[in-house]
Amino acid sequence: MAVIRAYQDLALDPPGWCRLAVEGVSLEEGPVEVSIRRGGANRPWLGADWQEDEAWNRLDIVERTENGFTARIGPDKTVPLGGIATVAIQFRAAGQPFQPGNGTRIAWPKIILPGGNSAGAVTPPEPEPEPRILAAAPPPPIEVNPDKPNLRKWLWLGPLLVLLAVGYYVWDSGMLERERPAVATGPFYDELSMREFLNAEPDGPAATAKADEFLAAGHPDLALLIYRHADRKQDAAAAYAIGRMYDPATHTKETSAFASPDAEQAASYYRKAAEAGRADAQFALGRLLMSGVTSGDSGPEQGTVWLRRAADQGHAEAKESLAKLGIE
Repeated sequence: MAVIRAYQDLALDPPGWCRLAVEGVSLEEGPVEVSIRRGGANRPWLGADWQEDEAWNRLDIVERTENGFTARIGPDKTVPLGGIATVAIQFRAAGQPFQPGNGTRIAWPKIILPGGNSAGAVTPPEPEPEPRILAAAPPPPIEVNPDKPNLRKWLWLGPLLVLLAVGYYVWDSGMLERERPAVATGPFYDELSMREFLNAEPDGPAATAKADEFLAAGHPDLALLIYRHADRKQDAAAAYAIGRMYDPATHTKETSAFASPDAEQAASYYRKAAEAGRADAQFALGRLLMSGVTSGDSGPEQGTVWLRRAADQGHAEAKESLAKLGIE
């Protein structure tokens, strides 16, 4: 079964580039071509532009593994894909016929493209200039007749009395307290702070913790980019979190960066975290396989295995699920 994961790695690639991590695709050695198709359109195939006929494009392979590869696609593909929720992706050996099973449908991630904001690299706003306080011009000198000393005394005493009266009024009315400006505190959860955080190359657990903060602050799209970074650092908690974004049972627009759920992708990420020993991921994977929404005839059978592993670690919901099935 083909498993395809699309993600952006700003630490390795410039804005506009996307990586495709592909597993379970059977291809001959040599160059690889990709076909990308959107649904519900008269011109569904991505070639030089969206077109009616099936189009195949050569891939830039950056790494090969025992059962797959990682490739890159550039802005000529990612720009037209902006705003599209899901796409069907197929692979074939260059110039050879497409073999069934070498493709699947995936949720397309949000890609930061060249140009700024969500469509490119972020340019931090220029700071506002500090307000300039201009000193008041000194009043013109007052000519005082030296022969009249009493007048000179009242000329400086009068303004002093006025200042004392104004000061007492301000203190008595509480204006000083009411006009004290509020000081903004706390972290910022925006694209610029996300980029700054990732540029520091945090480790997996630190990245997952920061992604949790972005998610709680209502930014699942930015949280996903940080979770992806943590997942590449082999952090099981990040894989579990991405699985929840895909899972039909937990997918919501408030907590997921994807427009629609994808059970196959959820199972792939849950399995990675479950094999690392996380009981919550083992339970989530078991529940998902038992629901029958994934492909494969052994789904329910494998689901029971994962529920039992979670129960062996003391997971309460896994024990309850097994009891309902009559399994001790």
